[in-house]
Amino acid sequence: MHKIKVHFNKPDPAPATISKYKDFNRFINRYQQFYTPSGIRNLFKYDIKKLVLVVIIVVLILLMIFAEDGEAKNLTPDKIESTK
Repeated sequence: MHKIKVHFNKPDPAPATISKYKDFNRFINRYQQFYTPSGIRNLFKYDIKKLVLVVIIVVLILLMIFAEDGEAKNLTPDKIESTK
């Protein structure tokens, strides 16, 4: 097992470091980017590779779903009797 080091009475970071992470506007922008429909659309707007990958996956899934239906429709009553 690894030993865990615990630092008691660790000094607080400098006020400049604290204020660097207190950026409410950045937090709101990131939230809107990931959790609103318009933000999600904008993610794919600039990254065409991700959009193409998602489209290809959706098309493949649709092909798999409709390929099974196509095989069942090709069987006519004559073919069903001959397969028995």
